[in-house]
Amino acid sequence: MSTVKNILRISLMFTALLGFATVLPEVIATGKSYLSVWPAFQINSPERLSMRHHQMKLYDDQRRHEFDVTALGGASTNSKELARYFAPFGKQCLKVGELGSEIVKTGEADIIANYFNVFTEAYPVQGEAYLATINKYTFTSNISFAPEYKYYGVGLHYRYHFSCDPEKGFWIDAAAPFMHVETNMHLKEKVIDAGGVGGDNPQVPEGYVGNMTAAFKQSGWQFGKIDGPQTTTRLSDIQIGLGYTYIKEETHYLESYTGVIIAAGNKPNGEYMFEPIVGNGGHNGIVFDMNMGFVIWGCPTQSVAMNLDTSSSFFFHNNQTRSFDLKNNEWSRYMFVYSNKLAPQTSDGINTFTKEVHVGHGFVRNINASVTYTHCNGLQLEGGYQFFSQSAESVEIQNNWKTGPAIAALWDDRDGLFITGTNNQTTAGKSRNNATIRAYEFIGNDRVPGADPDTYDEGYHVIEVCDLDLQSAATPGFLTHTFYASVGRYWDHLYNPKFLGAGFSYEFADENAGMNRWMFWAKIGITF
Repeated sequence: MSTVKNILRISLMFTALLGFATVLPEVIATGKSYLSVWPAFQINSPERLSMRHHQMKLYDDQRRHEFDVTALGGASTNSKELARYFAPFGKQCLKVGELGSEIVKTGEADIIANYFNVFTEAYPVQGEAYLATINKYTFTSNISFAPEYKYYGVGLHYRYHFSCDPEKGFWIDAAAPFMHVETNMHLKEKVIDAGGVGGDNPQVPEGYVGNMTAAFKQSGWQFGKIDGPQTTTRLSDIQIGLGYTYIKEETHYLESYTGVIIAAGNKPNGEYMFEPIVGNGGHNGIVFDMNMGFVIWGCPTQSVAMNLDTSSSFFFHNNQTRSFDLKNNEWSRYMFVYSNKLAPQTSDGINTFTKEVHVGHGFVRNINASVTYTHCNGLQLEGGYQFFSQSAESVEIQNNWKTGPAIAALWDDRDGLFITGTNNQTTAGKSRNNATIRAYEFIGNDRVPGADPDTYDEGYHVIEVCDLDLQSAATPGFLTHTFYASVGRYWDHLYNPKFLGAGFSYEFADENAGMNRWMFWAKIGITF
């Protein structure tokens, strides 16, 4: 009978586990401006749980305080998939060229360099013939990304059982990690044609740059920059709540917990692509948790137990700064724009298409199943699997978009002359909203109805809120799977029992919005 009950319990665990795995479909994301990374040392994460599955051993312990410290660190491993996440068109390597380069003329380019203020000959002058001018712009290069995420820190955890009965009742639980996070896009550029006469004599005008490496860190950009490693070190989110132990015996236990997540980390400010964030992006939240375990085999000197830990986290919306594209136009946030119909000069699109937005953090669910082996000498081995899911973020611009900007038209299609240029003070008044990050010359300016029926003139179409692709600023939903193992030693015979342990985990994702990463941790704890 006991064996049948154990089989039913194990079946129930894995039914819940596998049934939940079908919630989210696999999606490959590209051209995104922001990635939400689930932080370390959250409730029911392996590094937090390991060496904590000792409830049955201490079921009659009168000591009510538990405190442990965990040192941890890790790094991402899926640079290729992360590159596809941030780069347009799902590519890790991109071909870049100025408007007059061969790869732009033939449609082979992925990015037009002039959008990024790359000019290797004099900037256009109003009234010049566009074709003769742009044919001088021949810069060509290949750029690539290999994004990397690193982190290390210390997690503190405290628990106090304040009910009279040590085998059941209420307790409070609090945790707070202090973390260092480093992100790096690892931008590399190989210049094929430096521009200028003969392809190796660029004449970069003042205020502009001669390659993409310099473009991504130019001082005129307030947002969307790429410039080596970016770091932040600070307290992460604080987690505190109230739990209740329903039963705690030598062979099984069951408890639940309700808590709050208090945002103590930083919010995204949009200054850099793949910016380092500690915590959950400044979102406060609520978490619900359930923990249970039971012995599936035992003898006087050793035992094997199975544990199930599951939690759901809900987060409140907040305001953040994010960059976004136009619909069906990846990386259009980097294209040059006119700030309004009266503007005589172009502006940097990245400064226009970055705004404060209202962000909803995705709903988070995780399920952790583990097996622990405990020997009477204090040795404990643990191996487990964690299923994690996060639903898609929501991003709303609300009333923070002022109608006026449009993709800039540099020349008049009818006479082929520049309508903007050096020292121009005349209203340009024409847009080219159908241009893309890799196609411009042959797109044509926007049209408006002419004075006569069935005729059209070149005109200016403002970008409306409905033209914005706010999903380009949001992290899609994703699933990850983590396998982990830990080893440790308990000293339960001491007046104040202690433990020491270490573990390793590897997490991998079904989609490139989730991160593949490894983690190592070591921890020490005391009961008093």
